[in-house]
Amino acid sequence: RGALRKMLTKAKGEEASAKELEEFKMIVSSQLTKDASAILLDPEYGLPAAKAKAQEAGLLLAYEKTGYDSTVPGRLPDLLPTCSV
Repeated sequence: RGALRKMLTKAKGEEASAKELEEFKMIVSSQLTKDASAILLDPEYGLPAAKAKAQEAGLLLAYEKTGYDSTVPGRLPDLLPTCSV
C-alpha cells in the first residue's frame, strides 16, 4: 500500500488519494483475476476490488499494516487493529 501510493503519487505529480488507490486496485482486480486463480488484497483499500474480481477467482486478505516495525529484529509485521485471524 505504501509502495503503491508512492508510485501513483510520482506518476500523478501530487499525493494519491485513498479513492485513487481503491480505483487502481479495482481495475487490476477486474482485469487480472480473469486469468488468475486468486488475488491478494488488503482490507484498507482493497475491499471494493474484492467485489470487482472474477467470480471464479479466490480471495486472500492481508492482515498486516504496510511496512515493517524496524525496531524489532526479524522484520515482523504490525497487524491491522481491525483484523483478526
